[in-house]
Amino acid sequence: MPPLGARMIAMIPPNRPNLIKLSAVACLTLCVLGCTTTTIELIPPDMSPRPVRSLARWGVEMDGRRVGSLVLIRVEDRDHPEQFYVVKHADGQTAGKIDLQGRAWREEPFRDRPVLVAMDTMAQDLMVLLELPRQPAIVLLEADD
Repeated sequence: MPPLGARMIAMIPPNRPNLIKLSAVACLTLCVLGCTTTTIELIPPDMSPRPVRSLARWGVEMDGRRVGSLVLIRVEDRDHPEQFYVVKHADGQTAGKIDLQGRAWREEPFRDRPVLVAMDTMAQDLMVLLELPRQPAIVLLEADD
């Protein structure tokens, strides 16, 4: 007890935020933000048909007999036109393709993309794709002028 004549000072609590209210607001904010989702819509690539032109055709020969063929193809896509060579075995089965930079690609089962198998001259790439023992001769059959 204070002495008799002393004035009593009222106890004023310090100015602190109410922690219960603050934690409730923080919890509600986290709940609302946790329920918010963002969806990203992926636009599928355009898979519509494109015009394809055969520009030239060569025969691939070894020891005087035809072992395959080579066809220069142009895919006429207005956004991404593309030219490449299609390599086929003598029976017509596709062996792979060769791009204009000289890279030879082969489709393999259970792969999403073609596999790069060679990157050399045209004759060397044909040897790899057609699985020949040596470089073949390339003979022009027809050209589109």
